[in-house]
Amino acid sequence: MIYIYQKDKYISFQQMRILIVEDEPTLKSTIAEGLRESGYQNDEVENITDAEYYLEIRNYDLVILDWMLPNGSGINLIPIIKQKSVKTIVVVLSARGDDKSEIEAFAKGADDYIKKPFDFGILLARI
Repeated sequence: MIYIYQKDKYISFQQMRILIVEDEPTLKSTIAEGLRESGYQNDEVENITDAEYYLEIRNYDLVILDWMLPNGSGINLIPIIKQKSVKTIVVVLSARGDDKSEIEAFAKGADDYIKKPFDFGILLARI
């Protein structure tokens, strides 16, 4: 919980909790660090198995999801995420630049799609 002092009183609000599912260590840590500096709480995992575990034990406002992971396709997690909470936003990150892949991600239930490489500011603006 964060408290902000405003007009002679403290106002509280919940931070957005984000799960980052990305197997590339440098990109994952860059995203995580940037989000923390921007005031977001986040957890980081690098594969589908760990993502499923975190999705089971925590509630997330947003999941940043890499398409290609070491143990499968990240977009197969989207129905699981949406089944647990329809309100959870899913942003897919992918090196796949073709329209067919983007359409497939949206068909699975993704809320947004960002092609790699991308500028962190773009990701932050979309959050």
